[in-house]
Amino acid sequence: MNHQDVYCKIINKLLNQLMKKEYNYDFVFYLNPAQHLMNKKLNSDFHLIEEIVSINLKSSINMYLYDRLCKDLKECLNKFLPFVECSDFRKINKVKLVIRQRVVSGTLFGTI
Repeated sequence: MNHQDVYCKIINKLLNQLMKKEYNYDFVFYLNPAQHLMNKKLNSDFHLIEEIVSINLKSSINMYLYDRLCKDLKECLNKFLPFVECSDFRKINKVKLVIRQRVVSGTLFGTI
């Protein structure tokens, strides 16, 4: 197991611990290791760093919660990644969510 695999496991463990506390243990978070490693290979500081996080949901969510999750994940990753990656850290500009459950529009609750 190389150091990149260890970093990804540590990042996922910290991400789940911090975000599950905030969201009452309703979600399971998983940082995409392939995207994370591709972001590390970028040589220029001018690129937008976009991470992909998968979320397993027990029920559907609305767009407000989706946007809030994106914002909170970005803040959370930018808080603890400097401690894990040290000098290799680059600030994350955007988090893309891959949801394993249906996203419901904010105005269409319960309609068929």
